[in-house]
Amino acid sequence: MLNSAKSALDTAKTELSTKIATKADASEVNKAIEDLNTVISNAESVNNAYADEKNAALKVELTKSISDSREEVNAAIEALSKRLEAVENETESLTDRLSDAEKSSDLLSQRLSATESKSNTLQPF
Repeated sequence: MLNSAKSALDTAKTELSTKIATKADASEVNKAIEDLNTVISNAESVNNAYADEKNAALKVELTKSISDSREEVNAAIEALSKRLEAVENETESLTDRLSDAEKSSDLLSQRLSATESKSNTLQPF
């Protein structure tokens, strides 16, 4: 389509150049000018249709690319959310274990203190 329009333009320009170079009469030159203008108009229509078609294809491609990118972002957000949830669960578990360890430490301290008190109490005897 574009090649035939380009070919028609080249042919019409060559015909006009030939008419001018051979000093054809004014009516022949005017006819060649009219023909070239018609071919130019047709080529512009072909060019616009081609551009519209390509723009539509590019728009579809861009829309798909945007959609794919959004899906990737959503998947990344979901993965990060899952990782955050896992970290929160791990943190909660560690906090519980730390609390248990602190309680055990307190119990051991109390036992140690009680043992020392008992030992101190029994020492004079």
